[in-house]
Order: sequence, then structure tokens, then C-alpha cells
Amino acid sequence: ALEIHEPDPTVRERLAANFTNWTAAIEGCLKAAGSRVPPSTDRRALAEFVLTTMEGAVMLARSYRDIAYFDRAILQLKDHFNRLLRPARKPARRGSQPSKKGKSNA
Repeated sequence: ALEIHEPDPTVRERLAANFTNWTAAIEGCLKAAGSRVPPSTDRRALAEFVLTTMEGAVMLARSYRDIAYFDRAILQLKDHFNRLLRPARKPARRGSQPSKKGKSNA
């Protein structure tokens, strides 16, 4: 997309349609994950984030001629998803600690 000639609206429109379709495909995967994705997650925005990360990673890897840039970006993306999909821990309830009554220090 960065290599296109700016005045060519037809090419830009096709590229935009391609990105829209990729984003929709990623969003579909996020919807298929169902309740594993927290309900407050904006799946469309997350799909755009995934696409942006991957496209940026490709650009860096090509620019530096080093696949390690892509690999590191994908590892960070995977870490992000692992944290997002991790089941939320229930907060400890106050007063739920065992009572110390009846114990002697003798």
C-alpha cells in the first residue's frame, strides 16, 4: 500500500477494500472466539489493531531485511491475546480469610 502512486484512486480503493476484507476476516475469528473474548472488547478495533501490527511487522522486516522484526511483533501480539483471553480472576472478598479465633499461641 505504501508503494502505490498517490494519484491513483482506483488502486487506493482496491487496497482499502482489501484491508476492509482482511479486517472483517479477523473480526470474524474474534467473534468465533465467543465468550473467551471479554464482552467489552471492541472486536472491530481489535481486528484493525491485529492487521496494523502484522502489516507494520511486514514493513519493518522488509525494510531491515530481517524477519526478526516480524517475529518480535507477532510474539507481542500473541502475548496481548494471551492476556486478553486469560480468564479474569475473581477479586478476593473482604472478610473471607479464615478466622484466627480459637487459635492459641501457646
